[in-house]
Amino acid sequence: MVARALCEHSFRSGSFFAREWDKIFVSSFSKNPAYKQAVEFLGKRKFATREEILQNAGLSPGGAASEMLSDLELCGFIERYVPYNAKLSSRLVRYAISDYYLQYYSKFVQPVLDDIRNGDYEA
Repeated sequence: MVARALCEHSFRSGSFFAREWDKIFVSSFSKNPAYKQAVEFLGKRKFATREEILQNAGLSPGGAASEMLSDLELCGFIERYVPYNAKLSSRLVRYAISDYYLQYYSKFVQPVLDDIRNGDYEA
């Protein structure tokens, strides 16, 4: 029953789960597209270094990049993983998506979004 409802709300054109992704980034981080690019990259990559995220988002290291990662962490979108024996500023730090909706969207909805929009999953 739950799986059916989830499918109905995920894989139909105009469904909640198919539309919510864009709403998150319009309402929260509309000023800077790098936020969305960083989360999209992590959706494809699972764990990534700071440098990999910044390179993919087209940002150079510095204050704006640190602010972006910090903002995404504070919102609960991503999480920083630090090895237990490393400093917080270690190059061994990795980032991953921590929000369940963003994980679900990246894994199941995003890869077939064009099909959803075309109505290919409509019964």
